Amino acid sequence: MGIDLGSPEAVELPGTPSPGVASGGAGQNPGSGGSGTLRRRKAILLVLFCTVLGAAAQLLLKMGSQGVDTSSLLNIVWSMAMNVPLIAGLALYGLSMVLFVHALRNEQLSLLYPLISLTYIWVTAVSIAFLNESVSFWKIAGVAVIVAGVALLGRDPSTS
Repeated sequence: MGIDLGSPEAVELPGTPSPGVASGGAGQNPGSGGSGTLRRRKAILLVLFCTVLGAAAQLLLKMGSQGVDTSSLLNIVWSMAMNVPLIAGLALYGLSMVLFVHALRNEQLSLLYPLISLTYIWVTAVSIAFLNESVSFWKIAGVAVIVAGVALLGRDPSTS
């Protein structure tokens, strides 16, 4: 008894409707209750929170990187293992990934993933605020392009 992976009907992902079952919209699972629009908003807000966590993780990794002893491989491993900001940054990345996976359960990857690029904006802001990094015209232009790109990718084609 084998499974035919050649036909789309033979492969069902958990939480997806069976063939022939009408779906209530993108990212909405039948019988799971709730509005598709509310689900989309929750997923988007969750991913936006993930971008903030990602930026905080980057800041902590940068701060932790200053305390890494690079004199030998053993010293690198030991100083990284004992480095609280570095470990906290990695933990925030892990939490961000868990939350992102949760958001993906209810919404399209092609809608949510471009939002992750907003992390660049937050990283630029915290770099200027906490690390005294400089801001240039090109950084500002790059952030503007990212915002424009996310806005374009997130547009609902049915409202065009």
